Amino acid sequence: MEGLIKGLAKAAIDALDGGDDEAPRRQRPAEDAEEEGREDRDRSTWAEVVSDKKGGEPEEERRGSRPSRQGEGWERADGRKQQQQQHTSAHGGGQSQYEGDDRRDGGSRLPQQQAPANWRQQQEGEETDDGGWETVGEKKKHGRPQQSEAWNAYKRPPSEQEYSEDAGRIHQGLNLEPTREELNSLSEACGRLWELDMNRLVPGKDYRIDCGEGKKVYQKDDMAYGNLFSWLGDDVFTKPTYSRFCALLDNYNPHQGYKEVVTQQEKHEEVAFIEEIARTAPIKYLHQYLVMKGVASQDYDDFKTMLSSLWFNLYGRCGNSSCSSAFEHVFVGEIKGERQGENEVSGFHNWIQFYLEEAKGNVDYKGYIFPRRRGESPDSETQLLTVQFEWHGVLKSVSSSLIGVSPEFELALYTLCFYMGGEDNRVNIGPYTVNVKCYRMDNYLIQSEAWNAYKRPPSEQEYSEDAGRIHQGLNLEPTREELNSLSEACSRLWELDMNRLVPGKDYRIDCGEGKKVYQKDDMAYGNLFSWLGDDVFTKPTYSRFYVLLDNYNPHQGYKEVVTQQEKHEEVAFIEEIARTVPIKYLHQYLVMKGVASQDYDDFKTMLSSLWFNLYGRCGNSSCSSAFEHVFVGEIKGERQGENEVSGFHNWIQVSPV
Repeated sequence: MEGLIKGLAKAAIDALDGGDDEAPRRQRPAEDAEEEGREDRDRSTWAEVVSDKKGGEPEEERRGSRPSRQGEGWERADGRKQQQQQHTSAHGGGQSQYEGDDRRDGGSRLPQQQAPANWRQQQEGEETDDGGWETVGEKKKHGRPQQSEAWNAYKRPPSEQEYSEDAGRIHQGLNLEPTREELNSLSEACGRLWELDMNRLVPGKDYRIDCGEGKKVYQKDDMAYGNLFSWLGDDVFTKPTYSRFCALLDNYNPHQGYKEVVTQQEKHEEVAFIEEIARTAPIKYLHQYLVMKGVASQDYDDFKTMLSSLWFNLYGRCGNSSCSSAFEHVFVGEIKGERQGENEVSGFHNWIQFYLEEAKGNVDYKGYIFPRRRGESPDSETQLLTVQFEWHGVLKSVSSSLIGVSPEFELALYTLCFYMGGEDNRVNIGPYTVNVKCYRMDNYLIQSEAWNAYKRPPSEQEYSEDAGRIHQGLNLEPTREELNSLSEACSRLWELDMNRLVPGKDYRIDCGEGKKVYQKDDMAYGNLFSWLGDDVFTKPTYSRFYVLLDNYNPHQGYKEVVTQQEKHEEVAFIEEIARTVPIKYLHQYLVMKGVASQDYDDFKTMLSSLWFNLYGRCGNSSCSSAFEHVFVGEIKGERQGENEVSGFHNWIQVSPV
């Protein structure tokens, strides 16, 4: 029970793990069968994309011809080629500078890349101790950027920083309004995001990858000759969204289960990153789309807060509080299972993180995974790649990443699929068909320290201030008309519900299409609830209600056993709602009708007995309660083989929490 997550950050996008491998499994050697279970995709939360070639099946198995190894970056002064040895800078960072013969499709030689000014440089005159030959079995390391003066400036308070000019001003006349087709099709909207990614890199011009050879998921042999990335253009990390993204990557402990401590400086970097990408075309389009769908506020500052909460709010994993975030999982990556002795890489679906970790020597690229569609091997032009690699010596059997796309595009894509899609979202982006998978955590909202306090004896807990003190002068006495008409009294309760949410502001529902009771076809495009406001479950009565929902076995006929902790939660819930206006009005009404005692403690006991006392059903004692039936719901008839849902009439129980 840790860190109450604001917004929808806990349901999340578990990015881009590709590769179903049903076909190869049938041909797998017997000794590899044991490894089969470990190669499946990540089951953590947040977005995964399983790569497909457009119009084809999901990529995984393909026996394409071995790609030619052109331009390995080695040439000797006397005309004989040799591999240039990596040098180590005075700062301890490995780097190498590539020269030579990089070609695409037999084309002309690519220009030699000069290391950017903010990268670690090889000292002039520095000599190798091996005559220039690379040690067998060692892979080259490419250069990596240092944190420049601009990066240091990102640590200042966001209001003191400088940002790029707004995309709307740079590209005057650029239409960022979603079309009707895009509003009706998530795939069309994702395709539009691809078109709006003006910061996407160009293969062969801005960077070069070498895919090596392919393999099946269960194969562990290294099929790559060297690194995945051969080089990256001089100016890539001078792009503001790229450099601000890089500044975030070292803010996390990659080992899952260790509590993250966010410093003020890191918080500045997060806010400034959101501010920077909020000026780009993909994020502006995302905002307009979510506004038109009723998911986001028209106010752009509120929208930026929503993005920040979604991606950077911390949540718990493996029984540990505040140890992960959507950003860390999707873009940075995590190593899980260390404490159980079974290490596994989780997340890690971003090409920039891959490039930087490969430069540091932390990533060892093992080759690409065969797609299902045969005869289409990836090459240096491919921008959607399913690979295998090791990170800090821990194997990631299969992982897919978009290569060369901008940080703002990826964040917009996954956010759009999260809010507007389901678990599987097969969409077209540029020349690729991908499946963006969005997983929602079992407990969606991670319970805060306040929620843990609800387990204590009710007398030791803190409650809201009494409504009578907050709303002094508020008349809660029923009128004669209300005493004579149950309908009038119920209408008065509606008026007195000061905690009622506002549609479009606090939540959004999508009703889909209508149907008749006997029709069984699914007429809904997605979930009923699109989103729920950040602060709904900070309301005391809402949060205390929520903690009661997991106290019951929904299968009718099974005896309920109420623990002392659950009893505390029930009493404390009654105590909390007894301080609200509707319950105070109810008390006065029942007193005037002679139904309830004037004593308020006796009235609270009456409510507790009515709603939480257990009774029997289906010949079984103590198997249900009014609260369980009305608010939680029950499944009856299982023992007779005729299942039916009974009760279940509460919107919070339906909502995506």
